[in-house]
Amino acid sequence: MSQRIAIVGAGPAGLMAAEVLSQWHYEVHVYEQKPSAARKFLMAGKTGLNISHAEPIEQFILRYDQADWLAPWLRQWDAAWIQNWMKNLGIEPYIGSSGRVFPTEMKAAPLLRAWLQRLTEQGIQFHYRHQVEQVQQQYLQLQDMKTKQSRTEAFDAIILACGAVSWSQLG
Repeated sequence: MSQRIAIVGAGPAGLMAAEVLSQWHYEVHVYEQKPSAARKFLMAGKTGLNISHAEPIEQFILRYDQADWLAPWLRQWDAAWIQNWMKNLGIEPYIGSSGRVFPTEMKAAPLLRAWLQRLTEQGIQFHYRHQVEQVQQQYLQLQDMKTKQSRTEAFDAIILACGAVSWSQLG
């Protein structure tokens, strides 16, 4: 029997966690209280979607607090990796005059659609309009916001990928 993993949050961090976990035989559930994934990502992409920077890696690492701790991961998942990831989703990247990596179309929606399709095909299960009421050890107490029903589910691991709290206007 495969291990069950819950990811709380369907923004880019939660989606990438799901993608990494999909490489193994885990049963992955993504819970999102909004009616769709990556709402802040979509909003940011309305004016051109800056995915990353394509500057030399040592310079890029210095953009982060805790750079020493993060450096191994930043080297592994650098601008070249990100561009290849985009290409594998069918999204052509380009490097703008600012040195930033963008999708050629400059829109977030096609990238997000392709990403969600791939995750669904890899067996990731999405649960929208579900609010986490409590996290206790390996249990999530959830409320289905459509039915107003609460339930508790057990998982082998729980990943909190919550964010965008400051963006209440995204509804």
